[in-house]
Order: sequence, then structure tokens, then C-alpha cells
Amino acid sequence: PPPPPPPLKVAVFEKDRSFSQRRQGYGLTIQQGGLALDMLGIEDDVRRGDTVNDGHFIFLTDGTLVSAFGRFLVDIGHARASANGDCRTPRADGDHRADQGAKQAGLGSRVPVAGVAGAAAHTAAETNKTPAATEAPPPSTTTSTTTGTSTVVRASGRSVTTTTTVTTITSTGGVSLGSAKKKKNKQRFNLHIPRQRLRELLLKRLDAVSPSTMQWGWCLETLEEHPTHVLLRFRNADPAGHPPHRLVRAKCVVGADGIHSSVRAHLVRSHFSGREDGLKYLGMLVVLGMAPSTHPLCKRTTFQTLDGTTRLFSMPFTAVEAGAAEDWTFWQLSLTCSEELACALKRDNGRLRRELLDRCGSWHDPIPTLLTTTPDEMMTATPVYDRGDCYPFGDGKGQDCLKGCLATLIGDAAHPMSPFKGQGANQALLDALLVAEAVCKPGLLHPAKNYNGVSASASASAGTSVSATSAADLAEALRAYERDMFKRSNEKVVASRKTAKRLHCSDDMAAVSPETRGVSEQLQAAFRDVGANARNAATLRETVWECYQTANQHP
Repeated sequence: PPPPPPPLKVAVFEKDRSFSQRRQGYGLTIQQGGLALDMLGIEDDVRRGDTVNDGHFIFLTDGTLVSAFGRFLVDIGHARASANGDCRTPRADGDHRADQGAKQAGLGSRVPVAGVAGAAAHTAAETNKTPAATEAPPPSTTTSTTTGTSTVVRASGRSVTTTTTVTTITSTGGVSLGSAKKKKNKQRFNLHIPRQRLRELLLKRLDAVSPSTMQWGWCLETLEEHPTHVLLRFRNADPAGHPPHRLVRAKCVVGADGIHSSVRAHLVRSHFSGREDGLKYLGMLVVLGMAPSTHPLCKRTTFQTLDGTTRLFSMPFTAVEAGAAEDWTFWQLSLTCSEELACALKRDNGRLRRELLDRCGSWHDPIPTLLTTTPDEMMTATPVYDRGDCYPFGDGKGQDCLKGCLATLIGDAAHPMSPFKGQGANQALLDALLVAEAVCKPGLLHPAKNYNGVSASASASAGTSVSATSAADLAEALRAYERDMFKRSNEKVVASRKTAKRLHCSDDMAAVSPETRGVSEQLQAAFRDVGANARNAATLRETVWECYQTANQHP
């Protein structure tokens, strides 16, 4: 086979002066993004650090249980079967309804409860999985992360940052992402990881491949498009730093600078004159926090509590059993309010905490404790926005306007969405792989059309010259990426918006109606009969298991 292409030259310009400058502390649930972790070579590291939660509960504010599901039901059933020969397990049809309820409740692709009668070993193996499954590239290919002369502009947290980056997955015959095949027997599970830990693993992987890729402390000021390249001007984030500015010439630019993307603003201004592209306020504020907790509902458990206008979602962040020094719980509290109030609460943590306690201070434990023990520096508030249907990049008209453009977007810069489907980080990871696949085809970022072992000129491989033909091909590759990205991500934007509205709709408490929570009438009756409640958290799992058995006996 021909030798692999030469390494591409990539730079990532980040506004933050260092990795640890900005607090990036919230927890992520990796669903479809697991494919990206696999392709990037960090899935095993993420899996080793997974903070397991195998129980999922939905409560009313007084602690009344309205839904419960999770792998713990299978584990209890198997433990009892082993102890006394009782082989009963939750039913499959109930599992399906509970799974649908979990998805509608904003928990994403949750772990389904096994529902096969008997104690078959394969039942346990098939539970708690998401449908995504892939296999490694075939033996004739090699998976690697390479660098190239493309530029990405990034954001850390809320602020705009700039980066020059493209992550690529290559093989000796091209890019392997698109041809990845499903592996029938490989199980995929939702993974839970602190965002900062995921960033750390990505950075470690990047440093191992190309130590000079990350450029800390540079802010994008201007972006100029030319027929064969893009010229970027950066400002040193350190006022006393030298040099105070940098000019970078790149073959292409990938903007990953978040919801307030400067790259997006440039593209809209330059290519979509007169087109409205503003943020749409969704009528709610999201508050993120973390607190130490040993309450039973904070152990291996995800729970949410809601009243129709306010909702708290909680999941383990770190766990002693997973090697952490202390058990910490991540929580997300969302509430409906005017945009004016949301912005005011965002700026004032004292007022914010008072507002949260006014709304939720009388809710069941451990909610009041979580709200009062969260340190100020671990609590942040963000008004929730998306861009509605104003997406200028995926439709035919948008593609025509961007013809020849050597810049594109990924993540929140491309498709900001509400957090209630847990899809933001997952979609961004998939974007990164797709844009890598698009631009790393022979002849686009490399100077030669075919790789035959002949070395390219130093000037070309350094990105200092490129033909108009290859620039046009590269621009079209970016448009192809945008078309694919739009098809995948736009439905997530719409679903996240609908879920945000439904979870905060007070009409008839639609968010916890029987249809929404996805449980059978028999199971609802069993919960009521035994008074299943968060107040009895220490024994709640056993209680729920018994309720499933009762419901199965009265189909």
C-alpha cells in the first residue's frame, strides 16, 4: 500500500492562558459521543473513570415517586434469585414504557431495565446499553490523530476563545470514520464524566500526537477570507505578553467558539447579508452546582424532581468507590422566568441562592441541603437560548451563499441547544469527527492529489501555498460536512427545545403525566399502595423492586 500522507499542521488557539484557568466543572453524559471517544482513542480512559449510576428516579416535590428504572432492578433480582431461587425480574413491556418515559423526561438514552422472565445470564449483559455500536477500523487501516493547517476558533465556558484545530482520523486509504461498521456484540453504555476530565484526556491525547498544537492565551480579533486561504489576527490575552498580536494564515478555519461565536458572526455578516440569526430565549434559567453529599439518593443514582415550572436534576459527580477522595453530587436546577430576571440572577450569586431556596427550600431531601452546601464558586447560572430555526448553513440557499468559503463551525457555534436532552457535548464530538473526515481526504489540506511517496515541497506542506482548485475542493468538502451535520444535529435542537418547554409546563403537570413517565397503571398503583417516597431513600430500591413484582403479578 502507499505510505500514509504527511502529518497535517494544526494549531488550536485558546483564549484561556492555561488549561486550569476556567472552571469547567459540570458532569457530562456521553451517549452517541461514545463513537467519537472510540475514534479519538480515549474511550477506555473515559470508561475507567466512569462515575456509575444504575438507578433513575422521578419525584414530585414532596418526594412522591412517579417513576423508577435502572440496572439496579436486575441486580436485585439476580441477588434474590441467587439467595432463594426466586427468578422473577421486571417485565419487558414495562421496561419499554419506562425507557420511553426516561427519554421524554430529558434523561437522554437511558439504560433500559431488563424484562425477561427467569435468570438467564444474557439478560444482565443486554441491560443498561445504548443502541450505538461500532467496531475498530479493519486491519488494513490505521487510526491516528493528525494535525493540519486549518484553524479553529474556540470558546471556554461562556467566553469567546480562538483555536486553530482539526482533529483527523485517517487510514492508509483515506478517512475511516464514514466506513466504520457496527459490531454486533460490543456493548455501549452511557458514560458519565466531569467535563474538565474529558478535556484533560483530549488534551493529553493531542499532546502525545503533536505537543505544539495548543496555543494558550490568544483571542481572535479579525478573520479575513481570501480565495485560497484565511487570514486571522489574534490578540495576546496577557496585556503584558509579547508579542501583543499574531497573524496566522490558514487553509481553513473551524470555529468552535461556543454560543456567542465570533466566527459565526463573521460568516453571517459576510455571506448572509440581512439574514436574522439572533439567539432565542427559551424562557428559563439553568443553574449548575456541585456539593458534597452522602445521601442515598446521591449514591449511584440519578434523580429529578419537578413541579411544572421548576426542575432539579441530580447525578453523581465523583464517588469514593470509583477512587475519588470524596463523594460529590452534580445538580442542575432549571426554572422559568423572564430574560431580565435570568440575567440579573446570573450576575448575583447571593440573590440566585435566595431565589432557589424560595422555590425549592421545602422540597424533599437532599435538595435543600444540596442548595445550601454548594460553595458559591461551584454555582453558575445561564439563561437558556438556541437560535430557533435560524440555521443558515444546512439548507440549499445557505450552501449557495457559502460557496468557496474556507470556514465552518462545530458544536454550540453551529447549533446551540437547550441542555434537557443531554446532547450538546455529544453532538460537538461527532461534529469534530465529521469535519475531520471531510477535510482530510487526499489533495485537500495536503498539496498533492495522490500520495505516492514523493515528498511535497516545504512551502506547500507548511500551508504557504495552495491552488485555487484545491481550495475550491476544500470549501466543497466543508459544505458536505455542513449538510451532514445539519441533518443530524437539527433534530436534536428541535427535540431539546420541545423537552425544555414540556419539562417546565405547569398545565396538568404534563411533565409527570402517566404518558410522560412511561410506567404502567399497575406500577403506579403499586407505588401508591406502598407510599414509595424519597423520604425512605435508604430502602427505596428494594421497595421499587417489590413494586415491579406486584405490577407483574397484575398485568
